[in-house]
Amino acid sequence: EVNNRAYASDRYGSSVGLDEVDESSSSIYPNPFSNAVTLESKGGAIQISNSIGQVVWRGSVPAGKAEINLNRLPAGWYLLRSSDGKFDPIRLLKN
Repeated sequence: EVNNRAYASDRYGSSVGLDEVDESSSSIYPNPFSNAVTLESKGGAIQISNSIGQVVWRGSVPAGKAEINLNRLPAGWYLLRSSDGKFDPIRLLKN
């Protein structure tokens, strides 16, 4: 008799799946924004892309609160991403 559970555990380890992202580890406000946003996160490298995928801002932010000045960007939708996967992408709207 074959024990599939034991075989899978031996072959692949006790857990198989994707790493979970703690969505509560980051927040951004205000959203929508006019000139700047405040990001509360674990810090690290981030980038902001416009609606056609062009990177319009790239930099590192410290852990805790960081203000990002985006007053030179035109109104529209943007996507803020953590370069190291510390949090899920966040959609931003500039008025």
